[in-house]
Amino acid sequence: MTNKSPIGLYVHIPFCKRKCPYCDFYSLVGNEARQTDYINAVLAHLSKVSVKCLADTLYFGGGTPILVNPSELGRIIHQAKILFLMPDDSEITLEANPCATTIQNLTQLYQNGVNRISFGMQSANEKELKALGRTHNIRQVKQAVKNAKRAGFENISVDIMLGVPFQTQETLKYTIDFLAELEIQHISAYMLKVEPNTPFAGDKLIEQIPEEDLVSDLYLFTCEQLEKLGFFQYEISNFAKQGFACKHNLKYWKQQEYLAFGPSAHGFWNGKRYFYPRDIKTYINTAGDNWQIAEDNIDILEEYLLLGLRLSEGIYVDQIRLSSRVNWNQFQKKVYLFEKHGFLKQQNHAIFLTPKGFLLSNIIIGELIMCIRSDT
Repeated sequence: MTNKSPIGLYVHIPFCKRKCPYCDFYSLVGNEARQTDYINAVLAHLSKVSVKCLADTLYFGGGTPILVNPSELGRIIHQAKILFLMPDDSEITLEANPCATTIQNLTQLYQNGVNRISFGMQSANEKELKALGRTHNIRQVKQAVKNAKRAGFENISVDIMLGVPFQTQETLKYTIDFLAELEIQHISAYMLKVEPNTPFAGDKLIEQIPEEDLVSDLYLFTCEQLEKLGFFQYEISNFAKQGFACKHNLKYWKQQEYLAFGPSAHGFWNGKRYFYPRDIKTYINTAGDNWQIAEDNIDILEEYLLLGLRLSEGIYVDQIRLSSRVNWNQFQKKVYLFEKHGFLKQQNHAIFLTPKGFLLSNIIIGELIMCIRSDT
């Protein structure tokens, strides 16, 4: 089939030097031979994908993708560009741990086609970094960003985390001020979620996590401070300078299609959501033939609400009002109620959540979805 709009490609690189205690993503320690076997499996998988379409984003997530030899990642980029006719200005992102970067590997990555890099900093406070089990320090973050610029990168993102042990508004302000000095283009601000069956879940450090009300205040404070610094909030957790919103991530929220490669990776294709089990051995042995369907009966209208309201641009009223499945009167009443309390706004034929509304997005979206009748 051919696609009207370009798709995205996601490649999971499941290798880490060691796992952070709060992390629930699929990762494992990988030696050079194992990494080579894995890259070869991804390349074989790419060759087997029988779709005729254009891709304009490629995202290497993990794990710690920067641990893989840049030339190996370059093989994936080269093959993806050929198979998916990727334009020269395609966005190619790689996640990186600051302490695993050097001017050499950053330069090689840039030369191999990576043009966007995302550093996982989490905090500029050493006590908070230690509590999170991070292996880098702030000096290394500053050097990593400096080296990325020297290597040629003009699209640099840094992650921070909200609601971490010992965090206060003062320490968060220090982190945001530190980000301002880096002169970067994109910031992701995620709230810490303590996942069951992670070391963090059984650690006494979770007693030092700020109370829920304070975490909410920290989120609103972050939105306010980043706006002052010229970062536009385009999604619940993402902020960018003008023109630097992550094109790949926007595909997730705009119901656009993307193909997935690697164990634990999730994709969306032909109206179906699918995934690969968290099992590198089977993935390598089958070269990606071990995918499973996660959802094949997707309610497009419900997803439009669920995903669209994560974006600052929100959803368009006509998309809802013109659907025969929507109880429009009930929907309007709920919208007006949430608007009255400052959780959302209506403007230019769109409905969108405010930063205050983002904090209650699951509740608000759930209430609005209740106004949609099931297909009969």
